Parts: sequence; C-alpha cells; structure tokens
Amino acid sequence: MTKKARPGDLVPVFAALCLFLAAFEYLIPKPLPFLRLGLANLPLLLALPLLAPADFFLLAGIKTAGQALLSGTLLSYVTLFSLGGTAASSAVMFLLYRLFGRGPRPLLGFPGLGIAGALASNGAQLALARGLVFGPQARLLAPPFLAAGLVTGCALGLFCDAFSRRSGWIRDLGEKNALSPPLGGVGGGSETNPDPSLPSPKGRRDAFSPPLTLFCAGLGLAAVFLVTPSLESRIMQFLLFWGTAVREGKRTRPLVMLGTALAVILCNLAAPYGELLFRAGPLAVTRGALEAGVRKALNLEGLMMLSRVCVSRGLRFPGRAGAVLAASLALLERLSGQALSAGRAALKKKGLFAGLDAALFSLWNG
Repeated sequence: MTKKARPGDLVPVFAALCLFLAAFEYLIPKPLPFLRLGLANLPLLLALPLLAPADFFLLAGIKTAGQALLSGTLLSYVTLFSLGGTAASSAVMFLLYRLFGRGPRPLLGFPGLGIAGALASNGAQLALARGLVFGPQARLLAPPFLAAGLVTGCALGLFCDAFSRRSGWIRDLGEKNALSPPLGGVGGGSETNPDPSLPSPKGRRDAFSPPLTLFCAGLGLAAVFLVTPSLESRIMQFLLFWGTAVREGKRTRPLVMLGTALAVILCNLAAPYGELLFRAGPLAVTRGALEAGVRKALNLEGLMMLSRVCVSRGLRFPGRAGAVLAASLALLERLSGQALSAGRAALKKKGLFAGLDAALFSLWNG
C-alpha cells in the first residue's frame, strides 16, 4: 500500500517546476536582466493550498537560490532583485490566501492572488532598481513593468485555477492513499533516503569543497570590488572578472551587457548634477551623473561576471534547505528528461493541462 504524501515532500517537486519555468523564462528576451515575467510563480500559486507556512516560504527561498545557481548570478544584484521580488510576492499571496482564499467559497481566487503577487514582486524590484541602479528615473520603467505584471499575473492565476480543477495529480495528493513520495528523507524528517540518485537528506558536504571555497573567495572579491573608491581600479577589476569568465568558457552575452550598461548610464544622465561636460541635443551630460551611471553599471555587470566565475552548480549548502535545494536540482534533471517526454506525449494527445499533469505524475513517481 502506498504512503500518504507528507506536505514537506512536495517542496522539491514544486521547486524543480519553479526552476524549469525560470529557465524557460530566461530564454525570453528582456530589456534588463533582472526583469521577470513571473512564470516561476505558477508553482507557488499551486502550492498555497498544499504546503504548511514553513514549507511554502522554504519553497520561495529554494526558488531564488536555485535560479541564482543555475544562471550563475548568486553574487550579483540580480539575485537581490529576485530575492526581493519573490519575498514580496510570496508574502502577499500567502497572506491574502490565508485571509480570503480558503473555504468552499473563497473571496479571492487564483487570478486575484496571481495579480497581487505579480504587482508585489514588480513593485519590490522597482524599489530596488531605484535604490541600486537607476535612481529616481526608475519611475520611467514603472508603467510598462507593472502593466506586464498585471497581464502575466492574471494569466498565471487563470491557468492555475483551471489546472487545479482538472489535475489528477493534485487530486491524488489529498486522497488517503496518495502517491508514494520519492523524497521521504527530505521533507518529512526521516533519516533515510530511499533514492540513491538524490543527495543525502542532511545535505552534508566537505566544508572545504572546491565549489564552496570558490564561492567564499567570490564573496571576498565582491566586497573588495564594491568598496573600491577609484573608478579606474573598479574598471580594471571588472575587466579581470570578464576576462576570467571568458577564459573559463562562461556565457557572458556582451551585447546584452552593453545594452544594460547603456540603459543604466542614460537613466542616470537624465538627472544631471556636477560639472557640465557637453550637450547632446536636450541631454546635458554632467560629470557627476556620468560617473554615477558608470559606477552603477560597473557594479551590476561586475558582480554578474564574478558570479559567472565563482558560482558553480556543484555548490551545496548545509542543513535541510541545502538538502531540499540539492534534491530540487536532481529532480530538475528528471523534469528536463523523462518527465518532460511524458508531458509532451500527453500534450499531443490530450492538451496542455494533461501534458503538465503527466509531467508531474512522472516526476513524482521517479
């Protein structure tokens, strides 16, 4: 007889789905690297009725950490933006769900929760962008950014509502003899891990493992880089980070990097101060605004390059969070392979909802 699924066992499954959707969103061109459409919020919405508060917020944290590891941005501003957006959206959705989303006739459904989460995420990211990168000119990004969040949040909420009504996987989770969880040692506190292909549930790693040592070195270099007062020295450090990333075969996307840097500099030039250098039509280029823009662009791109060099997918963290993150990354490999194949087969025969349901069944059964 199969065991009833413990709520904590669902965290790596939903986290793997978050990371899969985040990887898909990463392929969509965006004007700035930290702007998010919010596709990875879909598993958070689905998890609201199924997870305890601690597990739900653990899922939100694993989503942020996993995205940073997979994209190589853990030491950069991008992770700070992602953390701020995820923290705001998950807190708002959780609070609204607890107040208005439960019961046989909830006052707020998934579409409303999706919109609230998207607007909270975008608002938090705009606030961080204003303080760290763009300054007061970040208000120019607010209308299209919030409008995009409104559309995607509503679309995700409608999809989540329809899928949760039709999903056999979600229905089975609430039945007495639910599917046997593949990660019993990770979520429920058991000391055993029946699947040898997944990491140890305690997430034990050598304290001086190469990925962790490299990550710690990256933290030190990031601190030195950010406190360097000389603009020329900071440029030299950025070029060193960039050259090392290229030598290590990391993807640097120079055109995207150049476009982002120009956007940051232009936004800062829109608020001129200091010595006037020259005029370009209506734009007054001043020394203070130009140096501030270049410094902020260097901070953004320099930390990105440093993350490319010092963050590897082999990095693991201790404790339950580290074990769940490791299990989520292992399940992501399954979702990208066997589970995705099962989903595609069902998608061709029965449609989108059946395809996602088949992928989740395959992922859960291992």
